[in-house]
Amino acid sequence: MFPESFEKIIENNNIPISVSFELTYKCNQKCLFCYQPSPHSSDGEMGTEKVKDVLRELALEGTLFLSLTGGEPLSRPDFWEIARYARSLKFALTLQTNGTLIDRRTAEKLRALGFFQAHISLLGQSAATHDALTGMDGAFVRATGAIKLLKRAGLTVLTKTTVVKGNAAELGKIQELAEELGAAPIFSHTVFPGGGFCKTPIEHRISDDDMRGVVRFLSSDGGGPDEFNIERDTDGPVCFAGRTEACVTPTGLVQPCVGFFMPIGDLNKNTFREIWTGSGRLNEFRALKVRSYGGCGECGLLSLCEVCPGMGFMENGSLLGPSPENCRATRILKEVIHG
Repeated sequence: MFPESFEKIIENNNIPISVSFELTYKCNQKCLFCYQPSPHSSDGEMGTEKVKDVLRELALEGTLFLSLTGGEPLSRPDFWEIARYARSLKFALTLQTNGTLIDRRTAEKLRALGFFQAHISLLGQSAATHDALTGMDGAFVRATGAIKLLKRAGLTVLTKTTVVKGNAAELGKIQELAEELGAAPIFSHTVFPGGGFCKTPIEHRISDDDMRGVVRFLSSDGGGPDEFNIERDTDGPVCFAGRTEACVTPTGLVQPCVGFFMPIGDLNKNTFREIWTGSGRLNEFRALKVRSYGGCGECGLLSLCEVCPGMGFMENGSLLGPSPENCRATRILKEVIHG
């Protein structure tokens, strides 16, 4: 996306080029694997003017890509005021939505505001699957209808599918449906622990056999097994979270990324710059290298493993030490591509 020299400047200077801004935890769906801490609640949300203050701070710190997400961001009454203000600050805007609140007028307003992407949850090939997983009757019809409206308005649309027990057998059909609708499908079998509507999201994680099927499906769609052979620089950073990526929660907490529930500061008490440059917890994390992870690498699979500190922190409460779920996924990946 950027020249390599520019990317190095961004990385070396910890510029938060990409930020996910969770505008609200409120949502009109009750997804069975939701990891958000307090869905369907607006308690403690930052007000409109505070959100604008934070957006100005992000612009000053070099943020370019801004994803407005939630919860369901369109459920926030001041969404359009916030979106217009964000666009005035020249952010490249993405909307993360379940699609159920999008009609023709909404799609046209998103285009007029210059949103360059919309990401819509697509959890099944049919209403039976999608509606069951979202806990909302009619969600499938609304989501697929939203994709059509957004495409007609000229937006790039990506569908996001979290692979869980309830839809693991439908990936091919989901991909076909997304492509028929003109969207680019993206799949992930990562299910984070959390305290959302479902108090135990991990109960919906797929079995080892289903994960083997997911790996085969993904590796057969472009590049084959070789695309999974990533040579990791053990002296390099673990990931971009807290370095070039950040997340702002509805209540004003700053996290390294959306799946890394380790608050590094509170925007109700400090500016983004003070948090980004002065958080001891964040600086401790940034100092970690791939080789810092105790136990990781001893299995001989580090070249295949996408070490996720956020998952490890959620599962064992430590920035170090491997995530059992990452270990499982990596072991299965090796079985599939190397036999």
